[in-house]
Amino acid sequence: MIPKLLKTVILLCLILTLLISNTLAEGNITDISISSITSSPTEIVLVAGASNTVTMEITISNDGEDVEGSNTNFIFEALSISSSSDYETRTTGSDIMGTVNLDAATNLGADLSNGSTLVIATVVVTFTLPESQAECDAQTHLCVVVSPGSGATYEETEIENNDLCIPYDVSGSAKKFCRYVDLLVEDFSVVDPDTIVYGMGIGKLISLNVTIENNGTDSIDDASGTANYEFNVYVIAGDEFEERTGELKFPTVITEVDNIDAGITEDGGSELFTGITTTVIIAGPNETCEDYSKLCVQVVRGTGAVFYERREDNNVLCKDFGTEMTQVGQKSCNRNEIDLHVSGLTVTTTDEFFPLDEAVAIDIAANVTNIGQVNLPSSSGEHNFVIKKYLTNSGVLNSNTHTIEITDVNIEGVQLQQDIAVGDVISFDESDLNVTIPTNQCDSVTHLCVQVTLDDSVSDLYVDPNPNNNYICKEFGPQSDNKIGTVPCNVDIRVSSFTVDDTNTVSYDAGQSRDITVNIQLANSGTDHLPVFDNQDNFVVSLLVTDNGQVESSTDDGMQQTLNTNALQLNQGIDAGASIDFNDVTGSVTISTDICFTVNHLCVQVTKPTNVPYRDVDQTNNDKCIQFGSENDLAGQKSCTDADSEKMSASVVVTFLNLPAVRWSEKTSIFRKAVSDAVNEYCNGNFEECCPDKGSKTANENISTPKDVTLTQLPEQVGNNLRIVSAVTFNPDNPLCSSGTDARRRRSFPELISTLIKRDTDVTLYLSVDVLTDAIIAKESDIEQAMGYTMSSVIQARNETQTGASDGSEFSPEPWLIIVMVVCATLIVAVISAMIYLALPARKRNPAFYIYQ
Repeated sequence: MIPKLLKTVILLCLILTLLISNTLAEGNITDISISSITSSPTEIVLVAGASNTVTMEITISNDGEDVEGSNTNFIFEALSISSSSDYETRTTGSDIMGTVNLDAATNLGADLSNGSTLVIATVVVTFTLPESQAECDAQTHLCVVVSPGSGATYEETEIENNDLCIPYDVSGSAKKFCRYVDLLVEDFSVVDPDTIVYGMGIGKLISLNVTIENNGTDSIDDASGTANYEFNVYVIAGDEFEERTGELKFPTVITEVDNIDAGITEDGGSELFTGITTTVIIAGPNETCEDYSKLCVQVVRGTGAVFYERREDNNVLCKDFGTEMTQVGQKSCNRNEIDLHVSGLTVTTTDEFFPLDEAVAIDIAANVTNIGQVNLPSSSGEHNFVIKKYLTNSGVLNSNTHTIEITDVNIEGVQLQQDIAVGDVISFDESDLNVTIPTNQCDSVTHLCVQVTLDDSVSDLYVDPNPNNNYICKEFGPQSDNKIGTVPCNVDIRVSSFTVDDTNTVSYDAGQSRDITVNIQLANSGTDHLPVFDNQDNFVVSLLVTDNGQVESSTDDGMQQTLNTNALQLNQGIDAGASIDFNDVTGSVTISTDICFTVNHLCVQVTKPTNVPYRDVDQTNNDKCIQFGSENDLAGQKSCTDADSEKMSASVVVTFLNLPAVRWSEKTSIFRKAVSDAVNEYCNGNFEECCPDKGSKTANENISTPKDVTLTQLPEQVGNNLRIVSAVTFNPDNPLCSSGTDARRRRSFPELISTLIKRDTDVTLYLSVDVLTDAIIAKESDIEQAMGYTMSSVIQARNETQTGASDGSEFSPEPWLIIVMVVCATLIVAVISAMIYLALPARKRNPAFYIYQ
């Protein structure tokens, strides 16, 4: 019984062992397929009878079990097939197999898990379609097939999906051309070859006529504006182009070739192309130059052309250089060096100065020495030399960064035809050349340079090996320093001194004209001399009153005063670093009452007239200001009338801690802007308070500008603190109030009275004192930051405690005065009521009449 059972167990073990070993031998069962193919170039082009190579990028996918990496998991084959449908149903006898090169392919041994894809790049495939048109026409698809590689550990279950075929289609990604184009150069010639000499190391521009032929079986269609052809020119060493031992390649210019888009018929059709140009340079040294024996022309398919060539090894035609003139010209390997050295430049002008933007006539002369190896003979027709003149920013012509060519030419042709033997010196001169230095480039003009070069007519056989000595430059500057002349480019006019006579007795009453006498000194702080120009003043001198020690920072308009400049010599020049004085100049100053409290300086300003030909390089120092005051170095005392009661009622008193009065002049414009900004921000947030009866705000706008912030009284120093009394003038038509939804609504007379919006043009309106106070308090920290000082108090002027009593007590009116004030007020109310009543129409005595805004 036991032996029988044992036999059964042994048999079962054997069966199990066989099953396991069989499974291990089979490996994974998977399903590999090709998902896509891309190529480089992007279009696969196959031309019948030609070897066509394409680099593919193949994406494969796995719908079966995972594939583990190995040495070679995948291999590929490529073929062209004849089939009306697909790879499996093709006629196998007509397959054209391609050669697949996987030497550079990537990922051939990579993993490929179920459901994923893998890119195999750099698969190089080479095809040659049959030259027979019938056999070529029969081909329908280009196919690629993937199979397990020699090191694969998997088996394929479905090989029917291992291929991907691309149909041949002239508009698709795989194109097949069973009829082909075959271009060759039938003939070419160089225009005027008897005048062409290719010198060693010297560029020579040539023009070519080229005839090309189409020996293919397909015609070339007209391209309608697209170049069907391109050309290259070669100079080669060797007897045959394909076996050349050296080459120089020169691209051509075909923009002037009218028929470059022309078509050519098949089987020997031809076309002549003229106007092809290029520049040929034969390299040195001499032994290398001698090796180059042929000039060759190659035709290639144009970049945008739609045809394809079967072969390109027959697209070149070569012709010999000869010792005698040939169809391509003569080659010379002799290096004829003419080394021109320029020296002795002189520049003569009628004036010492070069006004900007104006033509100045000059005469120039220079010497030229031949320090080369050969003589240059004279020329009876063409010129031997070219002379050019430049304005530059450097005395080294070849390294300057800014160059203006002087295009005026005034030289006799015979000077340019001179011969020059080795060691000889010849001279050149030109007269009445017009030189103009533009203002916007005068900073970059420091030198005038003259350059002498060989003319193109002799550059075929002669070369100047050292271009660094064929020019000479001369610097602009004072002629006393042996320079050309001064360019007034870096002139800096400034007011160096300004004083007022008798300042201890001079006073300015608001609204009154005051005659004064001033002394002014102007200086030139620039590096260039300011010359005297004929019939032109060099300066405009002005007298002004300002609210700032710098005129350009002043915010008030209408500050021009009267200065008697008729007796001044304003056409004077000033040397660099020198100055001129205008003493005892009379003038008059009138300070209007509306700006009297605001202005704090008397200034003199000098400016350059618009059309005067010099440049003032720094215009920030063109003014000088002195403060009003009675001390000797000030401008005289200023006296402003007391403010009216309405302005005082609209004023706010702001006190700054530890602000010296002497610093107020520099703080004036800062204070006015800070208060204006505070009012604008406050009113944009409190529209109805600032613009009553204007409805709702529709946009963020300004209600005031710094010019609207006026001083009611002169700033007062109280101990270490400065007391400022100011108000803000109010324009009812300001941008903020005008943006309200009811800006054009008619309003009753009482409403206008209550908001102080008056239409009397003789009355100055002021912003509500409550609005001004609230705005300053709301932006107190911003104002302090702008001023650089802390505010100790903000008080409405009408509420400020009076300090006139000697005991320091508040002002207290007598009882009888109170009675008088009450009676007067009652009478005023009665009179106003009667006037309103009488002003109404008789039929309707309604006191609430309207005024349109």
